[in-house]
This record gives sequence, C-alpha cells and structure tokens, in this order.
Amino acid sequence: SIEDLDVYRTSKAALKRQTEGKKTGIDTNQAKLDIARLKAKYEPIDARIRAFQQATLREYGKDLLGPDLIQKWNSQYYSPLYRVMDNGKDSILASGSLLPKQPFRKMKGSERKIIPPSESDPYNTAMLVRNAKKNDAVLQYLKGVTEGKLPGKVRAAKPEPISAVAFDELGIDPELRKLADTLHSQTRTNSFTPEKNIIRGWKNGKPFDIEVPTEIYDVFASLAPQARGPITKFFGAVNRLFSKGISMEPRKFASIVSRDALSSLIYSRTGSNPVSVFEALADVYNGAPVYKEFLAMGGDLYASRLAERIDRAKTIDQLITPGKDKGIIVPFEKMGDYFRKYGETLSDISLAVPLAEYKRGLEKFGNTPEGRLMAAMEARRVVYDPTRKGASKVVQGFGNYIPFWNVSLQDMSMVGQNLKRPETWMKGVAAISVPTLLLKMANEGNPDYEALTPIDKAAFWHIYSGDKHIRIPIPWLLGTAFKAGTEAFYDTTTEMMNVGDDRAKDAWKGMYDHFVENVSGAVPPAMQIYLEQTTGKTAPSPIGYFLGTESRAPEVVPKRLQGLEPKHQYTSKTSVLAKKWGELWNVSPVKVERFIKGLGGTSANSLLALTDEIAYFTGLAEDKRPEQREANYLMLGHFVSNSPPSRTKYQNEFYEYLREAEQRKQSQKLVQKKGLDESLEDLSYQHVPLGKYQRRIGKLFKDMRSAEEDETMSAAQKKSYIDSLQREINDLYKEAVDEVREAKAGK
Repeated sequence: SIEDLDVYRTSKAALKRQTEGKKTGIDTNQAKLDIARLKAKYEPIDARIRAFQQATLREYGKDLLGPDLIQKWNSQYYSPLYRVMDNGKDSILASGSLLPKQPFRKMKGSERKIIPPSESDPYNTAMLVRNAKKNDAVLQYLKGVTEGKLPGKVRAAKPEPISAVAFDELGIDPELRKLADTLHSQTRTNSFTPEKNIIRGWKNGKPFDIEVPTEIYDVFASLAPQARGPITKFFGAVNRLFSKGISMEPRKFASIVSRDALSSLIYSRTGSNPVSVFEALADVYNGAPVYKEFLAMGGDLYASRLAERIDRAKTIDQLITPGKDKGIIVPFEKMGDYFRKYGETLSDISLAVPLAEYKRGLEKFGNTPEGRLMAAMEARRVVYDPTRKGASKVVQGFGNYIPFWNVSLQDMSMVGQNLKRPETWMKGVAAISVPTLLLKMANEGNPDYEALTPIDKAAFWHIYSGDKHIRIPIPWLLGTAFKAGTEAFYDTTTEMMNVGDDRAKDAWKGMYDHFVENVSGAVPPAMQIYLEQTTGKTAPSPIGYFLGTESRAPEVVPKRLQGLEPKHQYTSKTSVLAKKWGELWNVSPVKVERFIKGLGGTSANSLLALTDEIAYFTGLAEDKRPEQREANYLMLGHFVSNSPPSRTKYQNEFYEYLREAEQRKQSQKLVQKKGLDESLEDLSYQHVPLGKYQRRIGKLFKDMRSAEEDETMSAAQKKSYIDSLQREINDLYKEAVDEVREAKAGK
C-alpha cells in the first residue's frame, strides 16, 4: 500500500538522519522494526523511485540548480521543498494551498508534522519540470543574444531569498538554506519577468537577467500565472478539458489548422503562400536551423491554441516512459506512446503556419537581430496566441469561465486591424468571396441547399455532387466578412431583381448568427450541459443565448422522439452505450449521449462511435443501423453526407407556425369560456391544415422508427427507405410553410 511505502521510506530516512545527529521525531526502534518488516517488499520500489528522482534532477535541474545544489538535494532522502511555492505574498500559488494533506502526526520527541514522501515527491517533480520548461525558453534566447542573433543585454541578477521566518516555519534543514533560497526565487509569480523589459533565467545554478525589447518581454510575461480562487479553478479545469477534447479530435484539429492556415495567408504581409506552409512543416520535422531559431524567438508560443497543453504534458510522460534508462514502468505503455506521438504530431503541424510567415519575414527584413524580431512579430500577427490573456481584468476574468473567449477577441482584433489594409481585401475577395460566389451560383435552385437553416448556410461552404453533400467550415470571422457577407449581398441583389423572392432575410440572419457565435467564445461546458438537459436545446454561444440567435446544433431530443417514453428516445445512430444506460435508468438515451459529448467534446463523440463499432463487430450488440458509408469513417463522416438533412429551415418555421396557431386556439377557447364579448383576430393562415400536416409527418416518423427496428431489411434497403421517408417529411414541411406564407401574403 502507499501508506506502508511511506512508512518504509520515512523510517529509512529517519535512521539516516539520526546517524548524523539530527532529530526526526520518529522512534528509532520502531523505525528499525518497520524497515525489517517492509524492506523485502518495498526496497525495489524505493530504489526505482530514487533513480527517478535523480534522473529528474539531472535532466531538469542542471541549469535551474547547478551541480552543487543537485548534490545537496540528492543527499536528502526526500524533502518538502516544493512548499516554498505557496510562501510569501507574490508566491506562485495561493498561501496555504500546499499545506500537508495527509501528514504523519506529531510523534514522540517532536512537535513537527512529517510530510509523507508520496505527497512530497510529485509536487517537487512538477515544480521542477514546469520551471525548467520556462527556463529553457530564456536559455534559448540567451544563446541568441550571446551569438549576436537576438537583441538584448545580459547582466547579473540577485533574486530575493526566502525570509528567515518562513524558512523556520517550513521546517527545512539549515544545510538546505541555499537550495530553498533558489527554489523560492524560482517560484514567484514574476520569477522569469522580475521587472519591465527584463527576463530572468538560471544557467548552471546561477541567475542572470536580460534586458529585452517590449515585444519579447510581453511574450514571456504572458506566461506568468494568475491568482485564481477555487470556483475559478474548477471552471478553468472543466473548460481546459473541454477545449482539449475539441482540439485533439482529428476532425476539429484538421478544421482548425486548415482555417488558421487560410487566414494566415490572407493576413500575411510577407507574401506567404500555401506551398510555404508545407515547406515549413518539412523544416519542423527535419529540425532545420531556422526552426530552432524560431523557437528561440518564442515562436512556439505563437503557434496555435492546440499545442500549448500538449507540450506541457509531453515532458513528464517522456520522463517516466519505459525503455529509457531514467524511466520507471507505467501502465498502458503502448497507448501512452501513441497519445504522446499524436500530441507531438499536432504540435508540429500547428507550428508550420507561423513558421512559414517567419521564414518569409526573414526574406523581407533580413537575417539580423532586428530582422528576426520583426519576422517573429509578423508570425504573431497571423495566428492566435494561446498564452495571451489581455490587459483588462474583465477580459481575464471572463476567460477563466468561457472557453475560447480570448481567441474570439483576438480573432475580432485581427480582422479589424487587417481590414485596414487594401491587400487584405484583395486577398480575401480572391481566396474566399470568388469561390463563394461560384458555389452560390452552382447551388442556385438546389432544393436541398435552399432548405438549409440560415446559420448552416453561413457557417459552411456547401458542395453537392450526386447524392453527396460536402460541408467545409469557413475561417472564423474572416469567413463572416468575405463568405457570409458576400452571400448576403448576392441574395439581397437577387431578391431586388425577382419579385416574391425573400431569400435575403435568411442570408442576413445567417450572417448575424455566425458573427455573434464567433465573437463570444463557447458556452461553458457545465452550463451547456445543464441547458441541454433541462431545456432540450443547445445554446449557440454565451451572447447568442441572450440574443436568441440560432444554434447550428439541433434539438437534443428530435421532434419525432419527443412523444415517446424516455428510454425509447433513440435513433439508429444513437450510441450503444447510451441505449444501454437509458434502458437501465429509464432516461433518454439521446440525452445521455449528449451529456457524454458535452463533457468530452468531439473526442467523446469519436470514442462513442469507436465503441459502437467494437460492439457490433464482436456481436455484443446487434447492428440495426442503415447503411452508413462515409459516416463509418470518423474523420470523413463529419464533412461528407449522402442522406437528406434531418433538420431544415422549413421544419423550424413549421413548428413556429404550429405553436402560434395552437396558442391562438387556446386563447380563443379561454375567451369563450369566460363569456367575454371580445374575440381575437383570426390568423391569416388559420385555414391552412397544420394539424393535418403534423399527423401526416407523425405517421412518417413512426414508419421511420419501424424501419430502424426492422430486422428483415438489409442495411442498404433500410437506408434507402429511411432517406425516402426523410425527403417526404422535408417536402411536407416545405409544402405547409409555403401555404402559410401564401396565406400571410394574401394570395
């Protein structure tokens, strides 16, 4: 057990200290008995942990601590040195946050609380690795300065030591005073940025300062941690999990990087082109000198919102991986290797976009200290900076609660700044507006395209080829301006030229909804889950929720399932796991599935799909799904569809009219019941048989459910039949809406 391992290691350390004449508060005889009892079982584990500690100090402490302090630390079996992090008003963590959670209580001869190794070791390791990563960035910059490649002036540094009172309160041994001073100075909120335009680092245990330009200082200062309360920490952790789930999912990653790449080419002031991004990717994989130079300039900080946390987690994973002489065994080695390599691949790909701009910047400004700085700034202008927090406390505060909030603000700022330049307009029109117009004209008269909801039209390029429908996401607010704006202008012009054509309203609504969605970040996952489970609808965005904009996500429980018992609310596409849980708990499987996806984002979506495939392949569940084709491929299925849409603008409009008619009918009954003389004005479309349409649609929904459960039909037959039912349903929605529109127009 962990407790016995702690007892063994603590007793062993106590005996060592007692031979040196030091008090430990542990009874010597009891310590000897514990060692004799536990040695055979725990000595091999203890030896591995010691090897791990020494490897950690060798790898990550060589510059932060230097050889003398490393030797000092290694001379102690374990020590709660990490506790300097929460000491002092400018500490990296809140005061008292690292108080011992499970201390050995006061023992004979001592008033001291003894912190168990199982608590001390992980904190020491995490502190050292995190600071070493920051220090590496400073050392890279130092190398550039000493070689005359980067601007800066190096000078000696003298960090403030830990106070004598704090040193005594922490109970650290006197011979570790210098080590405690060093660790204390490295765990302040401004340890690496002690004052304006000064960055600080350590080399071979000795501190140094570099006077740098404001632009470089701002990059390093943006890494400084913020003081946050427990509620903020909770929401921040959930948001990070949500963001990581999105950014590591293949479909989302491909979508984000491709849109970032297109945006960067339009924003570029140096003449980058699509080929330059692939050339930069080759430089990343080959470790070219220009790539290393780019990292020394802090280029990885500008890379992409996707790489930041992957990079932080990567180092510790590598340290404990088997097969390396400094590692210890961890479970699921192969799975860990896969995810580590996957994360590295994402990081490499995302770096290619800003590196391409940096290389072209060098060609434009010259490979000099000033030119490299200008090139790095150009790279920063074309992609989002994941470390930027903003100067406003209000912005920082919202950023703790709203995922992608800072990215939304950066996107708006980048669009505003770049649209001041005529060349941005020219490139935006050429790269986005012209293809948009060509697609718009190609889709003219296509009933499937016309049936799309306004937000769906605005957010994607839609390509129809045979029975396939390909949806390509547009590049953020840049797409709102050059894609959605172009379509709104086209539809407005067309409406003016054709009497009775009212398409412009939908186009402007789609543009407005897409704009609001992109400037307000994402709804916090906990809030989104609550809204979905209680209201059955997905909030489009934090601001859009209050403005009433349309969400691209359909209702949680489809219309055709809302009249069924909760446990029967599933479709042929609902996850096997969700169906099982729904049956056990008598809850809606589609709500269970949405709950899981809300927690894990699109990664959870793909994981559920993979689980289904395993269940069907192994025979654990009967596969009653219609033929899937492209949808069977986790990546391709998100972009390509060969089925008619299950949600159209006519469906939304139909149920709005139906609700309005039902409200008017109930109000009229109430007036008559009370014997009032007044009568409500008739609806202009009251003669339209909406109830009859609803019954016909309901029957088709029942036919669809029967087909999904039918075991005699093949998957291909089932798909063909269900698709035909969906087309018939969509036609009925459109037919009913057209009748209402004609009635309202007085025709």
